[in-house]
Amino acid sequence: MGRTLVIPDIHHKTWVVDEILTSESSDEVVFLGDYFDDFNDTPDDARRTAEWLRAHAGTPGFTFLYGNHDLPYCFPVPGLDCAGFSIDKWQEILQVLDEENWKSFKLHAWVDGWLLSHAGWNRHFSGSNGQIDRSWIDKLCGECLHQLHDGKMHSLAAAGVSRGGWQSVGGITWQDWSEMAPIPALRQIVGHTPGLAVRAKGDGDSITICLDTHLCHYGCLENGDFTFKSTPLRSRHR
Repeated sequence: MGRTLVIPDIHHKTWVVDEILTSESSDEVVFLGDYFDDFNDTPDDARRTAEWLRAHAGTPGFTFLYGNHDLPYCFPVPGLDCAGFSIDKWQEILQVLDEENWKSFKLHAWVDGWLLSHAGWNRHFSGSNGQIDRSWIDKLCGECLHQLHDGKMHSLAAAGVSRGGWQSVGGITWQDWSEMAPIPALRQIVGHTPGLAVRAKGDGDSITICLDTHLCHYGCLENGDFTFKSTPLRSRHR
């Protein structure tokens, strides 16, 4: 696929993303979700982020994934709301992003054999025969989005008990890093659980990498190999 940039949780810091996109050359860019909500943010912040998303959604080569802080603003489904969500912010976002804008967002993406998602795949969501492969993951993600569009909750979009939810582990937008366990023959890149450094579990073809460092880092996939770099925020957090 060439060179793919992987941008983790933004939480309104779109200016950092603009600097990355200006300074880096790439063939594709995948955003891991969580564009909205931050500590002490305002409805005006939500509107500005929504305007940035509207300007970039549908851009050739850009793939936008849902995070747990984005789904509640797209789907008014009970059980999706999370900390930071507010009606005031939702109303501002609704004035900017319509159904057509949200259509380009996904729960997951495949890049050079890597599964990219907001929080990662847990073996809890395997098939009846223990199946965890690309066809099964694509199928379940499709079912999840179909149910959300119908106004129904799906376990793949739900939080686990570690994040205040009702099921044993979180789904693809909610799984906490503490719940993540390497899955044989599945390489993953996730965000969602912030930390001071880029982290990894497993190795080889069964590795999972967490890129969420409050946008101090972003990733790059090239010919199946993963590397990461610092953003302008890194120097501020040293």
